[in-house]
Amino acid sequence: MMHDEISRYASRPSPTLRYYHRETPEPPSMWYYLRDQYKRFPYLEKPLIETYKILKNLGSWCCIQSLWSTLRQIERDIEKSLARNLVAALHGITTDTHTTDAFTEMLLDCKSRFPETTPTPSDCSPKIRLLLTVLGEYRSDPSFCGIVFVQRRFTADLLGQLLGKVGDMRRFLRVGVLMGHSVNDVLRNSMKMTEQYQAVRDFRKGKLNLLVATKVAEEGLDIQACNLVIRLDMDKGSMNLVNYIQSRGRARDPNAKFVLLMEENNIEHRGHQLNLQRREQEIRDVLRANALKLEKPELVDDAWAVVRQQAPPYAFYVEKTGATVTLASAVGMLYYFCAMQVVDDVGSQAVPQYVLTLLAGETDEPWMATVILPATVPMEFRHINGRPMRSKLLAERMAAYEAIKVLYKQGLLDDYLMPMPNLTRRRIKYGDEEYIARTEQEKRLKELKSKKRKRNHKAKVADSLLRPWVADEGLITVYLHVLHTTAADGSPTAMPLGFLAVNPMPVPEMTFPIWPLLAQVDVHIDKVPTPIQITEAQLRQFRRYHYLILQPIIKHFHETSAHAYLVVPISVAPNSPPCDIHEPNLIDWQALHDATHFNSRMAKYALSSADAALDYVIQDPRHYDRKFIPLEFCTGKGPFDPVPFSDEHYQSAADGYRKVNKKLYIDENDTVIRAKLVSRKVNMLAFFNIAHNELVNAKELGDVFLLPQFCQVYPIKTWIMESATLLPSIFFFLELYYKTHELRTKISINVDIQSLLTAITAPSATMQFNYERFETLGDSFLKLALTLHCFVAHPLRSEGLLSMYMSQLQSNHELFKAGMRCGVAEYVVATKLSRTTWAPATIPDSTPSTPNTTTTQNPAKKAIDTTQLLSDKQIADVIEAILGACVHQNSTDPRIAAQALHNIYSNAFNVDWKDYIKAVRLSPRPSEMRDGGRITVDRVQKLFGYEFKDPFLLLEAFTHPTSADRTVNCYQRLEFLGDAVLGFCAVRLFFYRYPDLQPGGLVDLKDAAVNNAFLACVAANLGLHRYIDHFSSALSESITDYCEDLYSITKSRKALPPVVENSNILPSERAGSPTKTRLEEKAELEEKQREVQYWLDLEAPKTISDIYEAVLGAIFLDSGFEVEQVWEGMKRTWLPWVDAYINPSLISRHPYREMAVHLRKLGCDAWRVPCSGDPEDGGFIARLMMHKEIVSEAKGPSRKLARKYLAEQVLEV
Repeated sequence: MMHDEISRYASRPSPTLRYYHRETPEPPSMWYYLRDQYKRFPYLEKPLIETYKILKNLGSWCCIQSLWSTLRQIERDIEKSLARNLVAALHGITTDTHTTDAFTEMLLDCKSRFPETTPTPSDCSPKIRLLLTVLGEYRSDPSFCGIVFVQRRFTADLLGQLLGKVGDMRRFLRVGVLMGHSVNDVLRNSMKMTEQYQAVRDFRKGKLNLLVATKVAEEGLDIQACNLVIRLDMDKGSMNLVNYIQSRGRARDPNAKFVLLMEENNIEHRGHQLNLQRREQEIRDVLRANALKLEKPELVDDAWAVVRQQAPPYAFYVEKTGATVTLASAVGMLYYFCAMQVVDDVGSQAVPQYVLTLLAGETDEPWMATVILPATVPMEFRHINGRPMRSKLLAERMAAYEAIKVLYKQGLLDDYLMPMPNLTRRRIKYGDEEYIARTEQEKRLKELKSKKRKRNHKAKVADSLLRPWVADEGLITVYLHVLHTTAADGSPTAMPLGFLAVNPMPVPEMTFPIWPLLAQVDVHIDKVPTPIQITEAQLRQFRRYHYLILQPIIKHFHETSAHAYLVVPISVAPNSPPCDIHEPNLIDWQALHDATHFNSRMAKYALSSADAALDYVIQDPRHYDRKFIPLEFCTGKGPFDPVPFSDEHYQSAADGYRKVNKKLYIDENDTVIRAKLVSRKVNMLAFFNIAHNELVNAKELGDVFLLPQFCQVYPIKTWIMESATLLPSIFFFLELYYKTHELRTKISINVDIQSLLTAITAPSATMQFNYERFETLGDSFLKLALTLHCFVAHPLRSEGLLSMYMSQLQSNHELFKAGMRCGVAEYVVATKLSRTTWAPATIPDSTPSTPNTTTTQNPAKKAIDTTQLLSDKQIADVIEAILGACVHQNSTDPRIAAQALHNIYSNAFNVDWKDYIKAVRLSPRPSEMRDGGRITVDRVQKLFGYEFKDPFLLLEAFTHPTSADRTVNCYQRLEFLGDAVLGFCAVRLFFYRYPDLQPGGLVDLKDAAVNNAFLACVAANLGLHRYIDHFSSALSESITDYCEDLYSITKSRKALPPVVENSNILPSERAGSPTKTRLEEKAELEEKQREVQYWLDLEAPKTISDIYEAVLGAIFLDSGFEVEQVWEGMKRTWLPWVDAYINPSLISRHPYREMAVHLRKLGCDAWRVPCSGDPEDGGFIARLMMHKEIVSEAKGPSRKLARKYLAEQVLEV
């Protein structure tokens, strides 16, 4: 027969009976002490009764542990009472604290009298000592896997603690506890469903080898086969036939034992066990007798007809599988469905909530229940009503029953009435359509992660510089530009050099700083308003002079190159004030003629004259034809006399020449000239890092001693050449200015050229400025603009999917594509100024031509087709920096930056944000507000100083997903909007408050000022949590605990900052201690940060901070997307806290950023930190990979926290 065949393979061990003797326990002294306190504290009655039962069942140690647990819970209740009394006192209500003070004194006395101890076998009851003996028999079994079944939750909890600590059991036992959930337990012992499944998972993986479980482990959970199952309790109330059979079924191992612990000579225990065996045998006999009838499906027309005929009044079947739900099973199935959902907010925990309604009138079925499902369920199916029933319990079961039917019909349960596996790990709020959109969006985001690369891009030269020197009727029209400098003392000095260009500067004058000797000098370029005309012969002269000036400074500089501008001499005397640009004959034609018609042989005789030798630059072919500026004619010094060489290898001037040719003839009567090398430091655009390192080495910077017999006179005077060393930096900046002006015209944005130049300059260019600060500001604006667009364009999408849209639109890849479309990439400044790689801009035509002359391709054009290696991220950063520069142009008006976004990214974005108002779709408003709604609106409006045109928006900002009010949407979309505007305002504040702070510091300040802990502290002190409309006991408990902890931690601290109407932006605060080591400073900073920013140690409910952001989003929406209206509200509520607690001296660098800086200092660039989901335990795993090998990894509940934990772990090592 079928049942006999099954019994051949199914393990059904016979029960093994083990006996323990009866013993009358003596209560511990702590129990007697608390019993004596009963009259003073009546609420100790129930705990004393329960702990005495524990004493008899488990022993004295468990009794004491239970007493301590009870006292701690009462202490927490007292703290809550104190917090409530504080609120009552604020309203003028006084309370008597005598009882609470007395209990506190009693608790302190109890702690001093009865210190906690480690359990020993003598502290256990006879039953537990027998249990230890049975478990000890498996001490040498490495495959041991067992379950101890108990009746009550507190028994499971205490026994689990005991077995993990007593004797040598802790050496081989890895004990876990598995129990149910309840809020009515006196001793407060329960487990959430997520904790239950975690325990089962650890047991299955072998992390645990013993479970102490209640009946929740008897069925319904996937628990592996055990080789030992023990029933601890044998009385009738502890084990019925179902418990007996199902617990034995867990002993599925072939050699498993099923052990029953019985009291010696206890007739009730033995009789109960025999009765269970007899009843089981009777059931088996009946099943065997009817087995043939059940095994012939051809006798039944409908496979489920028999079941339906015998079904209870309320039952729902799935025809395909026969899966069934009834009133009895609906509650458990609904709990299981909710437990499989993943939510981010503790207030939206994955459990169903029931609302009971007493129907009016006389009826046999007066109760009706509504079940509220978690926020992961679509909004339209989140509130499900049941039918009227005769009791509260049946009403709740009916609501759960109806919910299961609805969930199945909507595709959230499969044909076995189990949660759909592809929906349980997601936040689904708007049904299948959103799920499809979400899935597609996740695929796109995964594709974007792989699109990180570097490419060669052409370095753009402004088209206005490439206009050839075209002659019209023998004359070429050019523009003259003159230069002068202003030193730190403010005295202006004319430069003897200017330049000609075919196209004039885009502005009449230009001023910018340079650092010739690491001291700032301001350079002024003035355009002569009237153009001049030169002949082709004069052009050749200018080109020759241009070559003579720059050749000593620039490496590989060729006279045949056709440059876009030419250096010309200006008629000024040394150290004279700036010349008048309106004067005629500014060009020094005589100096031009003398330099271009210089007779070096005739001038060589000038080297014998001490005065004449110092006027001109000296060229020494024996020193690789280098140019020197003479400093002194050393009379009385010969070639072989000792001189103070900076290079210790040379003792005389002759030593430097004989290094190249030892047989070189040197005239011993020749005179020595002390000179210095013409400066080769061309990058004077920054006073730090690489610009300083580009100075040649020390022996070349020091004095050089030359012999006139080997030298020639160079046709440029010394004072002119000293001015010429500034020209590479001036011309490089000028080219950037031309290029930036062209980009501004190309993308049609209204921003000043200097700001735009800063926005396109990468740190690798080693300029005094770069795009990093603007990129931080622009990133916050871009997030705000994209958030606003997504919010309006997708009115029915959830906050989760909107965030995905945002991630794609704001991704580096999308920004890179936008930069390529508008041609920004070729304007990026990423290459530093260097004498080996830079030359003045070269135009296509190397010779002048008439308008009718046909030009041919000139090989010199290749000089302008330079490329630079840029990463896609650099181009994306430049796009954000351009937006930041536009914000900087007018920080209170977003239209300039919005215009740039419209022109660069997509014309789908509105320039005037008020145009979005027309497209906003709001849900229908109810005819009247819910109870307390008007009070909420009035008080919050007063707090933020803003009066709402649509008060229901403010109500929406306080409506939690669990709210029973179905007429108002929850706050999540408004929180999505408010988060973006808050981040933008925070970055903008710190950008202007700390103008010298590095971008990483700005990000750290912003993160500290908008994180969940800080915002929750601000919102709680404003009292916003009191107005949250929700239906979640977990959220209430979480908020209460947080507020109490916040109150207790601030009791000993100074007064909190007041809520004020106006607060001015404070100046930058700078702090530091240069005498301390980096580790000492970091440790001191972290200690100071924890001391001042006390909220960091509290576990803040995310709901509280979300509410604050939602209010800001509501103001932003109601005001017609006016950022300044939001800022006014933030100045009243948020800014006082920032002024008091957020500044660079209190904020430490984020661990991930600290790790990145550390790795770069070590010279490692081949590292990355991929982050992926953990399929087994949930959460995410971040891995540090160096050279394609995993070095370290860490887990966290989110990607952000996983990377943070990984960074902290790496920094500790």
